[in-house]
Amino acid sequence: TAFIPTPSPGAPNGAATAGFVGDTHFSVDRGFFDAPFAVAITTTTPGASIRYTTDGSLPSDTLGTLYTGPITVSTTTTLRAVAYLAGYTPSNVDTQTYLFLDDVLTQSAADVTQPYATWGHDKGDADTTSGYNLDDESDWELDPQIVTGNQAAIKAGLTAIPTVSLVMDWDDLFGGAPQPGTFAGTTTVAPQPQGIYIHGSSSERYASLEYFNPASPTDTFHLDVGVETQGHSSTLRWNSDKLSLQVKFKAPYGPSELNYPVFGGAAATEYDTLILDAGYNYHWHHANAQQRDYARFVTDQVLSDLQNAASGEGAPNGKYVHLYLNGLYWGLYNLHERPDESFAAAYYGGDKDNYDVIKHANQDVAHEYTWVEGGVAAEQRFATLLNDTQAVQNNPTSSSLYETVRAQLDIDQYIDYMIAHYYGGNAADWSHNNWYATRDRTGGLWRFHAWDQEHAIPTADNGDAFDQNVNLTGKDDAEAPTAIHKNLIANAEYRLRFADRAQALLRNDGALTPAAAQAVYQARIDEINQAILGESARWGDNRNETDPYTRADFLAVNNAVIADYFPGRTATTLAQFQTAGWLVALAAPTLTQYGGEVAAGFDVTLALPAGAPIGAQLVYTLDGTDPRLAGGGLAPGALTATGPVVIDIATAMRVQSRVLSAGDWSAVIDATFTLAQPPALCVVEVHYNPP
Repeated sequence: TAFIPTPSPGAPNGAATAGFVGDTHFSVDRGFFDAPFAVAITTTTPGASIRYTTDGSLPSDTLGTLYTGPITVSTTTTLRAVAYLAGYTPSNVDTQTYLFLDDVLTQSAADVTQPYATWGHDKGDADTTSGYNLDDESDWELDPQIVTGNQAAIKAGLTAIPTVSLVMDWDDLFGGAPQPGTFAGTTTVAPQPQGIYIHGSSSERYASLEYFNPASPTDTFHLDVGVETQGHSSTLRWNSDKLSLQVKFKAPYGPSELNYPVFGGAAATEYDTLILDAGYNYHWHHANAQQRDYARFVTDQVLSDLQNAASGEGAPNGKYVHLYLNGLYWGLYNLHERPDESFAAAYYGGDKDNYDVIKHANQDVAHEYTWVEGGVAAEQRFATLLNDTQAVQNNPTSSSLYETVRAQLDIDQYIDYMIAHYYGGNAADWSHNNWYATRDRTGGLWRFHAWDQEHAIPTADNGDAFDQNVNLTGKDDAEAPTAIHKNLIANAEYRLRFADRAQALLRNDGALTPAAAQAVYQARIDEINQAILGESARWGDNRNETDPYTRADFLAVNNAVIADYFPGRTATTLAQFQTAGWLVALAAPTLTQYGGEVAAGFDVTLALPAGAPIGAQLVYTLDGTDPRLAGGGLAPGALTATGPVVIDIATAMRVQSRVLSAGDWSAVIDATFTLAQPPALCVVEVHYNPP
């Protein structure tokens, strides 16, 4: 038997090997160190040789240093190794990143010994012959102004959250050697830098990705990936010196997916891709001074968190990490999901190959959306949704037209998405921009996903405060989420369901009430409270060399957000919905507790709201169903009362109730209760009947 590494269908077999060389094993795993140590590299294949590199390049049987014994590591090092034996298929390349934070804190251009093309907004003149830097101002440095006297605190910040290390061929990253020139007729096109960080296009390059968490040694993974720059700002030279990156789990680089619980909880555990998001708007490396001065860092992820808090899922999960490129510290990044076909299949089921994915249009697209997956046919299917919602607006009393939309759109998920975004107040960059929508074309529903909400929680026009009065209810962007809502709100059934979800989210301790929403924001601030020290040292002086931004600036801005925005935003949003005519007139019933954990024997009192019309009734169910039927009828089994009702939660764990008056209905109160100590369970009999 033999292994043929290169398929040759319809042709003679190519060269074969006798088998596989055993993987390399390092005696010391990746992580943080403060003293020199020795690393032994071994393989289980007798007679195999090992070569290694420390400059990011891929070792092979002809490239790298021949391993002859343990390697002493005394400084930040990216160690890559391969084992090989003549006649056998070599092992894959393994990578270990060893970080010495005392070295990291002194990082500067002097540590960059390999040639590179100049980059960044403040780059110097380049030698047009070689493409290399001459008078370089590319930003490699951790600012000594920030570091000096704060070494211990910054090192603590650099280990306060997980670390991601990308290691790759230096030229593939920073283009130390230009690609050959090309010719167009008699015109010579100058050589272009090779590295993805330089040219900014979406070229994929091979890289090693390591993830490790100082707080939990078992929270770690490593695999080989494709990597490219990501995001609109990444292609504009140089709006931002700190670029976002997309990592792709795919052949020929490595495994076709990452299988790891990156975000924990109920988040997916399988990924085709992840985003290393550098941030842009309202970050310290932005070109605009007001954006830098009001840098919040977290609003994009917070809007996703709020959508997930509202619906339980639907927006990208994320976590903050420190990123290193070939051992160079590159700052604070948000590692998060991308709401594409794989994301949708993970959360809503089905085959990812059956999903259509639509997003906001690129600037060069005539209409407001474009396909990510599914081709032009996906755009046409999305157009059907748009046209059918327009038909609802044209004939709002038609139940059949509204049902046609309901057969295509997950109404509750969509409304939750909309309410979260109306609450977030991103007038500058949504919904004409920055949204995703997915649907399983074999019979699923369209769902909308938060994306790139850095302009949420906006500053006031004068920049002196955060504007909790911003009003998005007038937005009606063509072929975009707000257009769909404006079309559907004319229909009474949709309007009542919108009022239902507004009641659930914006009242009675819902996900978007002041304390709950502020807690979501505060959790992200707390997550990076220490880590921001590293970001300050790395990028705080990127545009402000003489007066770099610090953790104190970060805290001051975010304390202002908490003081200015959250206390009043919920009431303001409800008032805006009311003024727009999106809420129903009748107030909802009241409960003495709106769900949650209770003790055995707990009773809840259901009552009419203050000011209820004379003759109004409480209509409620205890079986998990809505007491109102579509169209306005009373549901079978619904109970009615004209005064307070005491309900024993031991026999009714879910209460749904509305007020009914003269044929009009209030929004629903939907409260689910759980027992703090469930009843004891006794197993009295086991039936075992295997097939």
